[in-house]
Amino acid sequence: MTDEELTTRFDGIDRRFDGIDQRFAGVDQRFDAIDRRFDGIDRRFDAIDQRFQRVDYRFDEMETFVREESARTRDFILEQNIETRNLFKIFTEEMKQEVKVIAEGHETLKDRATAMEGRQDQLEKRQNRLDDRQTALENRGKK
Repeated sequence: MTDEELTTRFDGIDRRFDGIDQRFAGVDQRFDAIDRRFDGIDRRFDAIDQRFQRVDYRFDEMETFVREESARTRDFILEQNIETRNLFKIFTEEMKQEVKVIAEGHETLKDRATAMEGRQDQLEKRQNRLDDRQTALENRGKK
């Protein structure tokens, strides 16, 4: 082959390589566009990850808050239970004392009523004797 033929052939090969280079440039542009898309998607995923981290943090805070409040509430209920029991015991003792006072007063009233009934009976007997004497005196005066 001559130099000219070789040059012609190499020129043809160069054109082919130029076409391939252009194709590769187009493919490179496509890959750059895909890379930009992936960068955008990566940014979105980073933002979502940050949101999840904030939500996880808030859930952790809420869990801690609920556990602490639950413990405080349980302690408060136990304290109130003990206090209520103590107050109920005091109330019960006071009620027993008041019932005892009322029962003693009732017994005293009962004793007084019994004594008054006895005195009433005595007065009625005296009244009957006086009535009998008066009737006897009236009957003597009629004879």
